[in-house]
This record gives sequence, structure tokens and C-alpha cells, in this order.
Amino acid sequence: MLKGRKYGNDMLRFSLLAALLAVGQTSEVSKPSQVSAVGGPPRRVFALHSGVHILLAHPDKNHAAKRFHADLRRRGVPARDLIVLDCPFPEASWKNIVPRDGVLMFLDSMTPSSKVAQDSYRVMHEAFQRDGVGPRDEIIWIGHSAGGQMGITMASISAELAKLPELAKAAKPYRFTMIATLGTPMGDGRVPDDVQVRQYFSPQDPVVRIVCDLGPWVLPGWGYRCKIRPCTPALGKNGLVRCWYGASHADWLYQPRLLDRLWEDVNGTASSWWREPRAQASAGAALTQLLGRMLEEEYRIHIEELPRR
Repeated sequence: MLKGRKYGNDMLRFSLLAALLAVGQTSEVSKPSQVSAVGGPPRRVFALHSGVHILLAHPDKNHAAKRFHADLRRRGVPARDLIVLDCPFPEASWKNIVPRDGVLMFLDSMTPSSKVAQDSYRVMHEAFQRDGVGPRDEIIWIGHSAGGQMGITMASISAELAKLPELAKAAKPYRFTMIATLGTPMGDGRVPDDVQVRQYFSPQDPVVRIVCDLGPWVLPGWGYRCKIRPCTPALGKNGLVRCWYGASHADWLYQPRLLDRLWEDVNGTASSWWREPRAQASAGAALTQLLGRMLEEEYRIHIEELPRR
């Protein structure tokens, strides 16, 4: 009888110890996010966003964000610092090749006060909270197509969240440090001066060209007065447009030369060919370098590639 009671007490102690260890392990798993959000060293978090879905695109409407995720993982970025934000735009189908609702959502996303923009901010906030993103962590937004414009708007809302009291009750501001837009038809490109903007543009990107060409004819009939451009005019010193020759809309996701340059921008290691001192072989080459330097210094436009002969 005593042996049975002793055995029962030992089993009780063992069960309590196992429960305490399980709680301890659970606490350890969630600890890194809690530390970063409260008092640990700031993280560098990448928010990745896809654009409007059309039938000719990949079946997965989050494909662009996942491609960025895979590329950044290959470059050594920890998985916990990569957040694929769910694309809010509707999926295309054979019956709805280019969803009109998706286009309208893109246009509304240019306005911080719109329902589309504020709903997207709530979704972003919830994703950041799940990942333990804190107010001191750096947010680098990488958006393909309409996902780039969404990032511009998210940074604007975050900087002026106090002006949106209802949204401020449900979400928090975040520290955006860079917005990278790749193949994005640009509407409102205003962001705070302390947010770096890198716009990647190619004249051969058919999506940007079509949207910009049709905008003046279609938008007034839909009740929109906004203007859509290939890039933001009159960028401030915090912005830079990188112009590439021959890049298609899908190339922004796959071409190493584009993704390598993006990685340099993220790390602040990008150099400028136009600023490098060199002895030019001809007067034409020297003039070309001066013009390239002028475009970069005065208009914040960097020519990455010249047309091939």
C-alpha cells in the first residue's frame, strides 16, 4: 500500500515537472518576438506584397511576394523577418480576366482615407503583431506592381495615423525606412522625408505602359481624378527612380541583375556608374556621363541600362 502511494506521488511530481517544462518550452518559442517588440535590438523586417491579379499572371495571387521571400532567404535574411502580406485584390478567372474590382481597389489604395487603404493597414498591423514587430523595428516594403503603391500608402498612413482616430484605435504606427516599388504604375507617391523610396521602372514594361496610356481616357468616366505615371515626378532627396531597358513586368521577380540591385539598395551599397571618375574614350561618352550625372543629381533618375544596338 505504501509503495503504491509512493508510486502515485512520484507520478504526480513527474506530471507536474513535465507540465512546467512544456510551459517553459512554449515561452521560449514565443520569446524572440516578444523581446524584439519590447526591448531587444531593432529588427529589419521585410514586408512583401503582390499586385493586382490578372489571368495571364501566376495562378497564385501572392506569387510575387513569395518570389521576393525566396530570393531574400537565399541572401541570408531570417525567415522570421520576412512577412508575405496577403494580396487583397480578387483572383482573376476566364470569366473575369482583369477583375474590374481589383483595378478599382488599386485606384482607391492611392488615397489613405479610403476603405481599401485602411482595411489593408489593419491587415498589415495584424500580420506585424503576429510576427512580433515592434515600433523600433525597421520596415522595408517591397511591392510588385500595385503592391508598390500600397506600400507608399501604408507608410503615409503610419506617419499620420493620429489623423485617422478610428484606425488609430485598432492599429499602431510603424517605422518604415524604405519602400521599393517594382513595375508600379504610380499614383500618389508622397511619403515622409525619412522614408527612402526606390522606384524600379522600364519603358518596356507593358503593364505600366498600358495603365498610364489608358488612364486619361478611362479614369474620368469611373469618377477618378488621379493621374497615373510611370514614376513619381519631382522626387525628393529621399527618392530615386531606377530605369532599366527591356525589363518586362515579370522580370522584376526573376532577373538577377534587378534583384541584385534591389539588394544593394536595401543595404545602402548601391554605387553609380555616372559618378565614377574615368577617362572617356570620346567626347560623346564624356557627355553621356555628364548627362547621366545631371539626371541623377537634379531629377533623381538613374539610368541603369542603355538601349542595346
